[in-house]
Amino acid sequence: MSDRLHDAGAKVVITADGGYRNAEVVPYKSAYADPALDNYVPRPAALKALSETLQARLPAEVAARLEAQVTDAVAGEITLERADVMRELGLALERERDTAPEIIAELRTTVASELANVGHAVEHVIVVRYTGNDIVEHSRDRWSHNLVSEVESAFLADAGVTRS
Repeated sequence: MSDRLHDAGAKVVITADGGYRNAEVVPYKSAYADPALDNYVPRPAALKALSETLQARLPAEVAARLEAQVTDAVAGEITLERADVMRELGLALERERDTAPEIIAELRTTVASELANVGHAVEHVIVVRYTGNDIVEHSRDRWSHNLVSEVESAFLADAGVTRS
């Protein structure tokens, strides 16, 4: 799902709290939308954060070599788990014999911190209440029935109509 969101350039996701499959409730938002937004980041954004961090802390030739190894390892991916970048960086760092262990440790911590700040372009998730399934709400979430109510109230107010 994260790949489709990124490819579409989505700014908003519309999902349901859940649905029914084989007489059981499937929690759509928590099973699909939240992991796609919370666990995966666009590959270009992740590699940019990696590149900027490496270039700021290492000699240019070492930074370029590490960046190339990580970039090659994740080529073909559209979105990545942050752990994918960290794993590939760790493998690339194992090949670096001349870099001091304390520099490697600080570098890994800094890259992880920078990757934590990388996110999607999705700004809002609109959730349709269908099953009454409890969801974990994030600041990006809005219930569809609340949005409809707000728009309806604004429309009626603009029309000079009062509700009774």
